[in-house]
Amino acid sequence: LTNMDKEQSKNYLADQAERVIDEMESMRRGLLSGVGHLRKADDMKAEANEWLKTGQTKRALGRYLSAIWLLKGGDSPFPLDLAVCEAGEGQLSAPSGGAMAAILGSGSDATLDAEPGVGKARQVLHLNVAAAALQLQDFAGALEACNFVLKAEPKSEKALFRLAKAHEGMGNTTQARGILKR
Repeated sequence: LTNMDKEQSKNYLADQAERVIDEMESMRRGLLSGVGHLRKADDMKAEANEWLKTGQTKRALGRYLSAIWLLKGGDSPFPLDLAVCEAGEGQLSAPSGGAMAAILGSGSDATLDAEPGVGKARQVLHLNVAAAALQLQDFAGALEACNFVLKAEPKSEKALFRLAKAHEGMGNTTQARGILKR
């Protein structure tokens, strides 16, 4: 690609990322009830599951993270790293490391938290993030997602297994074995 082509591609992606940010934030504002948030997040999860099955792992990871962001509620802005992933349909990169930790971390709307099913949906999404992150060898991201689930459900077999896989991937085999013996 020429420098002109690269610049045009960069500008196009920036425009698309801004469009994604606007759409996601507008959608979250438009969903007045927790039930609406939950339904939309479930639709997003189903989409991501299909992408994961067809090997579109980065795209799936981005969509799982978007659903988690949606279920946080509140007024936090849609993360730029995530917008770039969504705009590029997972062809570029998915958030990892600190960017993923910020999306996965705490900070949610108390009203939305009180809605039945929201907590469980968040846990399932975090487990899916862990699975996708492991496929991408983002062991730190998988670890972060598993730890979120284990705070709420310390005996979650899926979270413990994926946590052990993350530690194994990071070279912490002793820690991985210890987790599996719990």
